[in-house]
Amino acid sequence: MPHLTFTLLVALLVSVVMALLGKRSPRERLYAAVYLFLCCAAATVAGSWGMYLIHG
Repeated sequence: MPHLTFTLLVALLVSVVMALLGKRSPRERLYAAVYLFLCCAAATVAGSWGMYLIHG
């Protein structure tokens, strides 16, 4: 499995599990899952650009 696909799959799973924790309405859970997934994706992109700039 390619690294990007695996990373996005793990980000999706982590965001869904984190959104299910706590007492939230279904709408808040959806917003939390989407927000966490986008944060994970942004962190992945930022980290990959950082490694590209450091290692060339």
